[in-house]
Amino acid sequence: MNGETEVKPDETLDCIGLFCPIPVFNTTEAINTINIGEVLEVLTSTTLTEVQGAAKVEKAVLEDQTSYNMNEL
Repeated sequence: MNGETEVKPDETLDCIGLFCPIPVFNTTEAINTINIGEVLEVLTSTTLTEVQGAAKVEKAVLEDQTSYNMNEL
């Protein structure tokens, strides 16, 4: 053993096979249902780049930005 502590999730969200931005939306919804300090494990087959891009689009929509340049995301 290398001294690392294994983190055990309190909840697991299975987003495998779902396409962005659905994993982002599902994760946001799940975060709003867990308590502060709990760990949410998200299983996904989507790449981090796709998730980050979708999260930026979601943020723009939530902030009521009616237009955005995808190259700036």
